[in-house]
Amino acid sequence: MVVHKNNTQPTPFTLTDSYFACTHYNSTKHIVDVCWKKHGYLEWYKLKQAERKNKKAASVATLFLQHLLVRFLNYLLKKGATNHMTSHSSLFNPLMSSPVKSVQVANGTPMPISGDRNVSLSLTFSMSFVLLAPSLSNSIFY
Repeated sequence: MVVHKNNTQPTPFTLTDSYFACTHYNSTKHIVDVCWKKHGYLEWYKLKQAERKNKKAASVATLFLQHLLVRFLNYLLKKGATNHMTSHSSLFNPLMSSPVKSVQVANGTPMPISGDRNVSLSLTFSMSFVLLAPSLSNSIFY
C-alpha cells in the first residue's frame, strides 16, 4: 500500500507501535477491538484474578495466626513455670538423659521425667531444656 502526502511523492506505509495502540486505554500492547477495559474481561481472567486474591488473603491470615501463636506461647512461657514439659516424645529426636529425674507438679505429687531436649516449635520459635514427662496429661505443645 502506498500513501501520498499532499500529492507529492509516494511513501511506503509502515506499521508502527502507534498503529497498534489502544485508543481507549492508551496502551501499545493491544488494539481497541480487543480492549478488555472497554469490552469487559473474559471469564477465565476474572476467575484467575479472584484465585490470586484468595491466595494472598490466605497467606496473610496464616502469617497473622502464626504471629498470634508465637505471642501466646511467649505469654504462657513467661508466667513463671519452673520447668516446661510435654508428653509428646516425637518432639525429642534424639532424647537426652536429664539430670532432673522428677518434678513436683501443681497438686504436689512428683512426676517422673524421661529426658530433656531443646525443642523447635517452628522455624522461628524454640525452647531450651524441655522435659519429657510421659505421664503428663496436658501440654501446651500440640
